[in-house]
Amino acid sequence: MLIGTRFADTNQVHLVKMPGGAREQLTFLPDRVLSAEFEPVTGASFVFSKDIGGGEWYQLYRYDVATGDITLLTDGKSRNSARSIRPQSFSRSKPSSSPSMPAYGASIAPPSTLRTSFKHAGPDKVSEFIASVGLRNTMIPESTRSLFGYLLNAKDYKTFTWEELGAAANLPSVDSPLNKGETMASTADDFVSCYSRALHGDFFQHKETLNEFRRILSLGDAIWLLPLPLGASAFTKGGSIDVPGFHAICAPGAMLFDNRWVYFCLTINCYTKAETDPATGTAFAAAGSKALTPVKQTLSC
Repeated sequence: MLIGTRFADTNQVHLVKMPGGAREQLTFLPDRVLSAEFEPVTGASFVFSKDIGGGEWYQLYRYDVATGDITLLTDGKSRNSARSIRPQSFSRSKPSSSPSMPAYGASIAPPSTLRTSFKHAGPDKVSEFIASVGLRNTMIPESTRSLFGYLLNAKDYKTFTWEELGAAANLPSVDSPLNKGETMASTADDFVSCYSRALHGDFFQHKETLNEFRRILSLGDAIWLLPLPLGASAFTKGGSIDVPGFHAICAPGAMLFDNRWVYFCLTINCYTKAETDPATGTAFAAAGSKALTPVKQTLSC
């Protein structure tokens, strides 16, 4: 398995071949590696994401395990989602006027997770679950392909294929990600309701599943991007989307400190003509951190 460990100035990718086994460092880069995942069939390579100099313009790279060679997979100019390592699921924001493809917005799960849920359970079962736990204002698409097809105004978005999505990667989004047709959105109330129960295992049959759910949320980028207050165990999964005319950022989750749980959802939708809106994103992060810090200070023992 691949893990991230910091021995010097930045987190790097290490390989652990067995439980309790030694860590073998694979990357030796000046910049922090944010995520890594093996190629699922042969394991002969893995893809990792990193930026340069903390600029947050994340790029995806392929690491050849046999040779140690590193190959840039993205164009070196676009801003790709830090945690997305599957070609069909990463978001892109270019510093030019080119359109971007959305990865996820104000949603419970990114498309890669939704795709897995749909594959094993089907969208109808996922929708039934959402309704059964009382998330009345949470909307999901029929599939991630249909979502992207709808945004691109495809002729038949319900049968939109991954091949068609790849061919349309540089086309502009026609419909807004927040719409009444195919969308992936929720409300702060639904997020807090979901996380306040999920983090205590209400939706899981096995303790091991809850532990893994908590582990994944403890790795969320939003923890250090905001940042969340120091001294609290933080669990969050942020999401964002940028298309010309519409921008959304969402960071729901929880903090645990002094044996006390605090649940939150920080979210913003803004409508600016530019393809990206970094100034609003920076202000949103600062406001979120400023809001949560006194909460911890006031409730701490």
